[in-house]
Amino acid sequence: MPLSWDPKRMWSDNPSAAGASKDIPNEEIVTDSSPKAVSTAFTAPSDSPKRFRFVKGASRPKKRRRANSPKEQARRSVVTETSPVTPEVCALSATGNWSTHLMRAHSVLQAHGGPSALTTPRIRSQVAMLIWWDSTLALISRQSPIMDQAYLDFLVRWEKQDEWSFFDLTGCPRELLVHLFQLAELAKQCEVALSMKWLTFNMTPITKIEEELIGWKNDADSSSSYNDSNLTDEEAIKQFHEQQDRYHCAEAWRYALLLYLEYIFKSDRKRRSLSVNRLVRKTIDHIRCCRRTSQTQKQLLIPVFLAGSETSDEDMRHFVKEYCAYWGEKSRYSMFNSVPVLFDEIWATGKWWGAVIDSKTRPSPGHGQGTTQLLFG
Repeated sequence: MPLSWDPKRMWSDNPSAAGASKDIPNEEIVTDSSPKAVSTAFTAPSDSPKRFRFVKGASRPKKRRRANSPKEQARRSVVTETSPVTPEVCALSATGNWSTHLMRAHSVLQAHGGPSALTTPRIRSQVAMLIWWDSTLALISRQSPIMDQAYLDFLVRWEKQDEWSFFDLTGCPRELLVHLFQLAELAKQCEVALSMKWLTFNMTPITKIEEELIGWKNDADSSSSYNDSNLTDEEAIKQFHEQQDRYHCAEAWRYALLLYLEYIFKSDRKRRSLSVNRLVRKTIDHIRCCRRTSQTQKQLLIPVFLAGSETSDEDMRHFVKEYCAYWGEKSRYSMFNSVPVLFDEIWATGKWWGAVIDSKTRPSPGHGQGTTQLLFG
């Protein structure tokens, strides 16, 4: 008969076990697991070891494991095959063949049914990060995203129901990420138009995005979130600071996207207009307002790069380089250390940042097709 623990200090149902007797209410059988243990009957003190009892029980039949259903197998396959795409290699360098990994992940997702394969919150949050890396890579390289927008649209519908959010994952609110994705796609088309003699780029979608960015309401500034009467003063102050970090982080992204839009689509890229300088200042001011003690500020490397590349002010240049040095040391991600090198070249040569990026990621004629990209997201 198997031996089991008696949490309720119940007596054995077998009075003959090891000489125990129900006629002795203050006595019990104490067993010791040591080799020298001998069963004895005595009055148990209050600090005596816990007792064991003998319990009759039939051996349990072993359950056979069910074979995974095709749906479960597909889910496991999506998780497994897209996991290696996580760019942990950026701890070594921001430069990599990221598009190769993204194309592989996109092929896996397409093979499993496209957006309909995103059946769990875990998979959806994982693909949300793929969308993020794809979008930010495309934004900086002015190339089209690899992932279909259908995935982004699908995730936007699910975000409110799942426990994750685009802001928590990336520091960029959902609405702004949608515009970021659109601007990356349009930047590619604009680059093509600039390379053609008789092709004119249609500014209608750019004007629409600009109006939506300007009119966007930052929910992180909602005063209703400060009125929780159940919080202590210390908790309320902590919540207020966190809310302000989120607000300024979102605003930094808003003005960074407006800066990108102004410079890529509306300026001649040969001189910094007043509008560009105004947006640079707005972007950097909001980045400064995020506390260093908050991880929120770490999410703003792309706004730092876009604004820092276009500023001629020495104080702001010092700030963006110091930002990169601080977060490079704290996070151990070398993408923060890659940006100051680009700053030095941009500021020294007077070239616009796109030309410097292209010189490092696109091969010269006759040297094959290049796939190198810089990951700042």
